[in-house]
Amino acid sequence: MEYSKDSRFERAPIRQAPISVVLTAYQNALEVHEVVAAWQTHLESLERTCEIIVVDDGSSDDTRAQVEALCPRFPNLRLSYLEPHGGIGNALQIGISAAQHPLLVTAPCDKQFFPPDLTRALDAIDQVDLVAGYRVGKPLPLWLRVWDGIRSVLGRILLGATPDKRDCWLGWRHWRRRCAARWIFGVRVHDPECPFRLYRREVFRRIPIQCQSSAAHIEILAKANHLECIMAEVPVSWEPSKSVALDTVESRYWKELRRLFRRPEFGPAQTPPQVQDIHATSQETPI
Repeated sequence: MEYSKDSRFERAPIRQAPISVVLTAYQNALEVHEVVAAWQTHLESLERTCEIIVVDDGSSDDTRAQVEALCPRFPNLRLSYLEPHGGIGNALQIGISAAQHPLLVTAPCDKQFFPPDLTRALDAIDQVDLVAGYRVGKPLPLWLRVWDGIRSVLGRILLGATPDKRDCWLGWRHWRRRCAARWIFGVRVHDPECPFRLYRREVFRRIPIQCQSSAAHIEILAKANHLECIMAEVPVSWEPSKSVALDTVESRYWKELRRLFRRPEFGPAQTPPQVQDIHATSQETPI
C-alpha cells in the first residue's frame, strides 16, 4: 500500500535562494563596521544574490553615519532608520518590509553572534518555515550543574527518561520569559528570545509585529505557531555583547505580551510611520 504525503508538511526547496540579512542596530557605532564586514565575508562564500539591511533604531551615537560610510564599499548594503528610538519590534518590522529576497535572516548588529552559524540554519530550512537559533557557549553556574545532575538521576529513576541537556543559562529573567512563551503562547523552543533566526520571507505575509520591545521575538514565534508554521532549532554560538540594549522597563515587556495574548493581529505587515529614510543602494546581482 502506498501512502500519500500530507501536503501541509511539504515545503519547496529554498536553501539555495537569495538571502536578505536584517541587522538591527542601536548604539552600535563601535561594532557596526566589523559586523557588516563579517556578514559580507560569509555571504560572499555562499555565492548567491544577497543584501544586508541595517536598521538603525534611533541611535544617538554615530551608528547611522558609520553605515552610510560603508555603503560605497558594500554595494549590497542598505540603511533604514527610525527617529526617535522605536524599539526592536519596530526595527524588525522595517527591515522585514524592506527585504527583497525569499530567505530572511534577522540578527543584532553587534558581535553576539557569528555569521558562519547561518550555514547550520540553511541546512534545515528546506523542511520548515523558520529556523530559530538557541544560544550555546556560556558556561553553566555550579549550582545549576549540580541541580541538573540531580534532575537527571531522578528522571531516570522515576520516569525512565533523561531530561534534555541544558545548553546555556541566560539568567532568571530569560527563564521567566521562556516560561511565558511556553505556557501562555505554546512556543516550545529552547530560547524564544534568541534574535538569530532564518525565515522564509513569506511567513511574514500574515505576521504584523505589534510589540515594540524585545517581546517581538516571542510574538513572531507565537504567531507562526498559531498559523501552523513548521519550526526547527539549531544551536548558535553566542558571546554576550557589552553594547546590547536590554529592556530596562520590565513592565512594558509584560504589558505588550498581555496585549498580544488578548488582541493578536494577523494580516499584511505595516511599516511603522517613524521611518525617516531608506538608502537603497543594492542591486539584484550576486555579491
